[in-house]
Amino acid sequence: MYASFSYAQSVRSDAQKARDDAIASYGGDVVRLVVTAHPLQIGDTIKAEDIVVRDWVSDLAPKDAYLNSDDVIGKEVKVAVGENVPLSTMHFTESDDELVIPNGRVALSLPMNERLGIGLHITPRTQVLGYDTTNKTTHLITKDMIALCVKEAQPAQNIPAQLVLAVYPTDVTRVLSAAATQSLRLVIPAVDVQDLKDDSQQVESEHTKEISSKSAIRRDDSPKEKDHAQKSSESGLKKNDTASSAHVTDESKHT
Repeated sequence: MYASFSYAQSVRSDAQKARDDAIASYGGDVVRLVVTAHPLQIGDTIKAEDIVVRDWVSDLAPKDAYLNSDDVIGKEVKVAVGENVPLSTMHFTESDDELVIPNGRVALSLPMNERLGIGLHITPRTQVLGYDTTNKTTHLITKDMIALCVKEAQPAQNIPAQLVLAVYPTDVTRVLSAAATQSLRLVIPAVDVQDLKDDSQQVESEHTKEISSKSAIRRDDSPKEKDHAQKSSESGLKKNDTASSAHVTDESKHT
């Protein structure tokens, strides 16, 4: 165990010496930068174990490189980055390609929340379906929206994270109206999904089915009610028979 620890220390010392030699051979001022401890992928949130602070030749430091680890922790990676790479603002900013609006569409942004149904890590260029959902019905608004990017929340300005979508102009009003009433639900279909309901088709909700079922039960007389109704009917018939008999007797007397 001691031998393994000594070997690890030796490797780290050799790596540090190599960096020091490179800095010395290049010359110039040295700065301490925040660099990646291992590769990071798009959507990763920076944690303390993901980064280290190391010496770097100032002339080789990227523009807008981070010097303080506290400025990086908690940020979401927007561009994939390898190991031992100085982190800069470019790694946390959407690329221009993600913000290109496809021909024939317009871009709109929706505040991210739990009711929307989609998380913050949606991949750019993902197809998105939009449904308008109420207690009684659910119908498809549009089946051809495209996710462009997710804008980070700005707590200082009380601005939540925003999902930017590319939408056809004819769908904008319906999407924004559903979002305003918080009835908008977004769904991501699989590539092979073909059977999508169009706008005119409505789906009965479970709530509506439950109400219909309860109404049917109320309309169906219970056994007790049926028995009571039958007895009342029989009683009425007996009274009618008695009255008829009395009427016949009176007529006989008069005769």
